[in-house]
Amino acid sequence: NRQQQEVAAEEDEDEVFVGKVVTLHEQKKAKKLKSRRRTMLYQVQSGASDDPKKQKLRQYAAIVIQAALRGLLLRRRFQAQRRAAVAIQQWWRGLRARLHFRARVEAVCRIQAHIRGHLARRRAQQQRMQQQQQQQ
Repeated sequence: NRQQQEVAAEEDEDEVFVGKVVTLHEQKKAKKLKSRRRTMLYQVQSGASDDPKKQKLRQYAAIVIQAALRGLLLRRRFQAQRRAAVAIQQWWRGLRARLHFRARVEAVCRIQAHIRGHLARRRAQQQRMQQQQQQQ
């Protein structure tokens, strides 16, 4: 009971940080300390520190939970990175396809212009030949 009062008093001291401007390092340090105090309070309340077997079992359970959580977070991060990579690949492939399509359209336009020019020159030459035949 005395330990509970000490932990509660220490938590009240942590509340002093609320009104002050503190650095990120100090905030993290205070948070870690508060977490450690809560763990101690839990151990005192549950009697976990009394039985070494229970303490080992709780420690193992905590390790399993932490490993599962770390795995979940890593999978989520990997999925986010994969989605980002796929989005970049889609953008790049789309850009390449648009550029390729534009190059083909320009090539088709050039071919059409050459053919139209060739046909126009041929018509012009035929008209000149007809005019020369009419003049003779």
